[in-house]
Amino acid sequence: MSAVPPDDELGFLRQLLEQQQASQLKHQQAIARQQLDWQIAQQQAAAAARAIPAPAPPAPRRSERRRAARAKATAIFTGEAVDRTAIGIMKYGAVALLAVSFAGSVVALNGGWQPVIDAWPRPWLGINPLAAAVGIGLQSWITLIEWHKRDDKLSLLYLTHLAIDTVLTWLGYVPVLGPFFAGGLGKLGVEGFAQTLSAGAIVAVLALILAKLPEEMLVD
Repeated sequence: MSAVPPDDELGFLRQLLEQQQASQLKHQQAIARQQLDWQIAQQQAAAAARAIPAPAPPAPRRSERRRAARAKATAIFTGEAVDRTAIGIMKYGAVALLAVSFAGSVVALNGGWQPVIDAWPRPWLGINPLAAAVGIGLQSWITLIEWHKRDDKLSLLYLTHLAIDTVLTWLGYVPVLGPFFAGGLGKLGVEGFAQTLSAGAIVAVLALILAKLPEEMLVD
């Protein structure tokens, strides 16, 4: 083989070096161009965000507009005061209904109202302490389970406790309210078994309301 002249070798190496330098320069230029494009895009996005107008405040609700329109010098109460009063009355009314439900359970386990009536004018002496303890404890347990399962009203646990709650309240108050409603139904011409059944059904509906209403009003 013939040897390559030294001048040709130097020229080849010089050409190779120049090609490598040109390639590195192009690569650096491409990176610099990408960085510049990214910076421009960021600046454009920031400018567009600053150009977006702030959202307008929400329009007043129709009820607020009506309240403001009908505000008069003759008004005695504000709507907010009425709302607070109504909520307070409903809250403490629900507590009172819950106490009535507890009393019905105690009376049912105490054997009815006759012992209470016989002890008048000190009716509490007609309540057997054991009946009071069992009635309050049982009703507390039933109420707690009902309130705990309030989000699963179709569950067997909720329905059974609601049924027991209603039955205890019904047993406690049907001896007093049953004749009252039966008398009213008699004046309407309802007599016999239908009269007794209808009076008991009315008391059952009231007992169910006593079992449900405190839960709906006192538990969030």
